[in-house]
Amino acid sequence: MDMNLSFSVLTADIISILLIGTLYLANRQKAEYDRDMRLLQQMMVTIGIANISDSCVYYLAGSSIVIKVLVFLSGSGLFLGNVMIGYLWAKFIMVHMNIPFSDIRRNIYRTIGLISIVLLVINIFYPLVFSVSDGRYQRGFAYIIFLIFAAFSAHPIIAFKVSRLRSKYI
Repeated sequence: MDMNLSFSVLTADIISILLIGTLYLANRQKAEYDRDMRLLQQMMVTIGIANISDSCVYYLAGSSIVIKVLVFLSGSGLFLGNVMIGYLWAKFIMVHMNIPFSDIRRNIYRTIGLISIVLLVINIFYPLVFSVSDGRYQRGFAYIIFLIFAAFSAHPIIAFKVSRLRSKYI
């Protein structure tokens, strides 16, 4: 990895963790009473874990079994964090707009979550999502599943825009 790029990614991860930690601690009391804030805090924790995992997968290198296991576990955490943030974002938008979270939507998200977990289990034996060779992390073609999840999380935003357009004309 290029040293300048490596330093900038690490810097972005550290700044992101500090900002998210500050926001989390500043709004901790609000979360007791506000359902939107609880979802935002879950998103902050997920992003914080993903940032820590991101740092681990890109900066740990070595041939020891401990490093390889740590990189593999961090890569799994990063992948699950990317998948999870789509669900939390969609849930936040739906709760914030008082739109019911339908059973169909819930089943779609559960199915994608199960597919992600199955992919990670398969990834132990055959690297589909990511690989760790010589202690180095590389993404595989199945990592794209979180983009599919992101497409489903865009639906609440579209629903929000449609509802705002309808309210203008009513």
